[in-house]
Amino acid sequence: MKNHTPLNTLHTLACAALLALPATTLRAQDTPDTASLAATKAGRYYIVTRPDLRKCAAPLCGGVYVKAVNQALTLCADNRWQRECRVASLDTSAVGWSDATAATFKKDFDAAQALARGTLRNDEVAGGRSPVLQLSEGWAGQAGSKPTGSFYAFKNSGIVCIAAPCPSVTQTRLNGGGSSNIAEVDLAASGADKAAVEAGLQALNEGSLLAAGTHRAVTGPAGRDVGFVASEFYLAVPADKP
Repeated sequence: MKNHTPLNTLHTLACAALLALPATTLRAQDTPDTASLAATKAGRYYIVTRPDLRKCAAPLCGGVYVKAVNQALTLCADNRWQRECRVASLDTSAVGWSDATAATFKKDFDAAQALARGTLRNDEVAGGRSPVLQLSEGWAGQAGSKPTGSFYAFKNSGIVCIAAPCPSVTQTRLNGGGSSNIAEVDLAASGADKAAVEAGLQALNEGSLLAAGTHRAVTGPAGRDVGFVASEFYLAVPADKP
């Protein structure tokens, strides 16, 4: 067992720098330049912003608008940068879902209660083009809460300490931004029930948890570190068994 009490110098300095930043600075870091966005276009994470309620024939109207999480601009299927992009349909053929699972996910996704990872493309249809989101992953929200803050993936860092706070969780910012270790993730703050929170913590240990939220300072016998307070968290929607 490794003894991380006190925390090593580099980790202490990194935590102190993060804790010293005002909230506005942390939010500003959630908007990388467009060159960074272009470099990571494939396999991005999207969330629905609103339905398309225009009155015209589908698929030229209808569907939903989406945005890449943690980004001010999203590269749409027509290769233009926009604050949001219309998606007429989801292509779930690559994720191994049954029709029932795909329908349930679409219902949740359209209600902004799920995240989709994939790529945007335009399909040729009668009279024009239809934007499609081709999924590589689907993630279901667990609390039914409106996500606020920034979106991260979490996993066990493998670090074991004899005193708290301990940098036992690795967070990776979705859609780019790097990784760092933090002390804890508070899933109960999202309002999810006990069973969902327990499932979320198990998923974290297995390296398959996404969450939206904000950071806060945590203290203990080992000093100060950074924790994460979830406003919503997401579990992977697995492929259906054949």
